[in-house]
Amino acid sequence: MFGITGTPPRIEGTTPLDLPVLSDIPVLGPILFSQSPLVHIALLLVVALWWLLSRTAFGLSVRAAGESPDAADSVGISVTRTRWITLLISGAAAGMAGALVVDGLRFFQDGITGGRGWIALGVVILARWNPLGAMAGGFMFGLVDAFQLRVQAASGGQSTSIPYELFQAMPYLVTLIAVVGTTVWFARGNAPKALGVPFVPAK
Repeated sequence: MFGITGTPPRIEGTTPLDLPVLSDIPVLGPILFSQSPLVHIALLLVVALWWLLSRTAFGLSVRAAGESPDAADSVGISVTRTRWITLLISGAAAGMAGALVVDGLRFFQDGITGGRGWIALGVVILARWNPLGAMAGGFMFGLVDAFQLRVQAASGGQSTSIPYELFQAMPYLVTLIAVVGTTVWFARGNAPKALGVPFVPAK
């Protein structure tokens, strides 16, 4: 794969899976319930992650390790182990996101995500660290992205006098406005207080 120039090789993706009854719903059925099995798995994982973080003892440990690691350590929670576990889980989730992109486009090349990793970070801030909110934010970005493609095509594509980069910037601009608006509305961020802060256990 590496070192190949020209047209990237095609990759055989998964076959779309129709969910009984749900895929027959007018308009929304084909959009939401006639997708790759990876899409269905990803949606289930979002719900499972929300349940894990908000309804289990491990989720409480994760939130404590990010919010107040000293307090978590004082009650016997291994902050280092908890953070490593969550790092591995997030890495696996990022890998699955990449698999979804390749599965949908049926090819791979450098820069295939087009900076959408930064959008993912913005969506997390917009969702205030809630997995269900992040999923909704992702849907918002995808909807605006699909809309700009339709507007761009209706305007004449690359033959239009309007630079196509303006159309491509629409989803990023909408997400940026939403993130700033959310931060201003709540008057403060909702990030874990110990986010990015190394933890050194007490002697």
